[in-house]
Amino acid sequence: AAVLGGDPATLKQCQDLGIIYSAYSVFGAPPHFKVLHDPDVMAVAAAHNTSAAEVALRWEVQQDIAAIIASNKESHDRSDLDVFSFILSPDEMARLTKEKGKKGETDSVFDI
Repeated sequence: AAVLGGDPATLKQCQDLGIIYSAYSVFGAPPHFKVLHDPDVMAVAAAHNTSAAEVALRWEVQQDIAAIIASNKESHDRSDLDVFSFILSPDEMARLTKEKGKKGETDSVFDI
């Protein structure tokens, strides 16, 4: 199935051309929000004493992806800003970006 631009090759090409890549629905499509329940995301969140949502947003931020977020709760808005209070290590970033198997292709727990 076509990824419709949500792939590492598109991200790299945008970055190479100076185009700001943006992401929406960082947590996946409702009602499932699969990223928030992914074991790797939850483990990294536990290591940083933060939420899976904050790890998901931080993963985007560390790749210079503009994450579009929406909330109707002030507490969620505040936690979204907390993504600047920690950094994911290269090992954690790799853990959240999984090899697909074909040369040069990666898969992620996130739909970028």
